[in-house]
Amino acid sequence: MTSPKRETTETWIRVGYVRKPHGIAGTLRVEPLSDRIERFAVGSSYRLEDNGSSALVIDGVTGLPDGDVLLHFSGVADRNAAEKLRGRYLVVPEGEREQLGPDEWYVDDLKGMQAVLEDGSRIGTVEDVEAYVGNDVLVIVDSTTVHRIPMVRECILSVDMEHRTVTVAAWSIEEAPGE
Repeated sequence: MTSPKRETTETWIRVGYVRKPHGIAGTLRVEPLSDRIERFAVGSSYRLEDNGSSALVIDGVTGLPDGDVLLHFSGVADRNAAEKLRGRYLVVPEGEREQLGPDEWYVDDLKGMQAVLEDGSRIGTVEDVEAYVGNDVLVIVDSTTVHRIPMVRECILSVDMEHRTVTVAAWSIEEAPGE
C-alpha cells in the first residue's frame, strides 16, 4: 500500500521542529512552534514538511521545563528511525490550525502587512515578531529604518487582516533624543 499523496494546492503550517532523538526507543525532542503546547497530545497526527509521508501519530508525550516536548510516534521504533526525522518540521494543513482568540494573530499572518499611523501615513512593512519576556515586539522595516514596537494595546491600535494593515500609535515610533 502506498502513502496517500498530499494535495499540492493545500497550505501546510509548521507546528514543530524535530531537534534530535532522545534515548534509544525512538523518542524525539521537538521544539513547538506554537504557544499552545496542548496541540501535542496522544492521538494527534502530523506530516513531515516537503514529504508525502503517511501521518505520524503521537503515542507518547512528555513536556520539558524548557518548553520543548518529547514525542514518540507510532511506528518510530528506535533511535535509527528517529534519527531520520532530525532537523525536519512537523506540519498540519492550514485548516487544522488552532483558532485564536481576540487580539491574537499568527506571526506568519502579520509578516508582510503594511504598518501605518492613525492618519494613514505609511511607516513600513512588518518583517517579524520578536518574543521578549514582557511582551512580543513587532519589527517594522522601511527603506532606512527598523522600528521595534511593543505589541501592547497602547502601541498597536488595530490589526486589519482584510486590508493587511497594522495601525500604530504615532508616539510609539518617535525617535529618542539624539538618535
